[in-house]
Amino acid sequence: MLWLGYRKMYLYLSIIVIAVIIFSIVLGFGTTISPWIGLLIGVAVNILLGLFGNYLYLLHAKYKIRKVKQQSSDEKIQRQLIQQSGGTSIKSLAIVAVAIAILMSVLHHFSSTGGQGVTIGTSVDNSSPALTVRGTNYSLYETLYARIASRTSFGTTQLEFLLDYNTNGTWTNVRDLPVVNVNPDDNIYIMPFVIEPSYAGNWRVRILDQGHLIGEKTFKVTDPDS
Repeated sequence: MLWLGYRKMYLYLSIIVIAVIIFSIVLGFGTTISPWIGLLIGVAVNILLGLFGNYLYLLHAKYKIRKVKQQSSDEKIQRQLIQQSGGTSIKSLAIVAVAIAILMSVLHHFSSTGGQGVTIGTSVDNSSPALTVRGTNYSLYETLYARIASRTSFGTTQLEFLLDYNTNGTWTNVRDLPVVNVNPDDNIYIMPFVIEPSYAGNWRVRILDQGHLIGEKTFKVTDPDS
């Protein structure tokens, strides 16, 4: 993609970026699509650009020349316009590199904390993963449940659930919640389980897949007697 920016081929670059965003969002919502597919598509795009990049640039150059000729019949003006719109651009390369880094960071954050969502609720239907959700503030005397909808990484794996407490701005792990064996080919909804925060304050439930954070949810517990 950097090469497309360097060659000022912004249309092709935009198409690829939009496709990456859409595919990342689809994978982030707990689909049954294997993560290997995303990796293979990335490799395929790079291979195709290597094989047909120069041909795409030829089409791009012909289009630019044709467009310039439509704008003016003066050959001197045509040469000036072609020089302005053609060639390469280090500035565009730098902008594209920064934009891609930002995009990857945003997509990673989305897939880590958005698509792999944790839900906190107060009541549970034992026949389904549904929870009654009421914001992020709960009473110390309520029974709280956590649930996750997740797409895991490569291979059969375990999901670890951790319960943390915030003390003066510092998170401390208080309890390890259930460890669940999952098959990544399944679009899984982990049945809700009790998390039992012990006292009032700010709490957090984290989910780790093979040691990597894939989702978290913060919530506040208040003591109605205090």
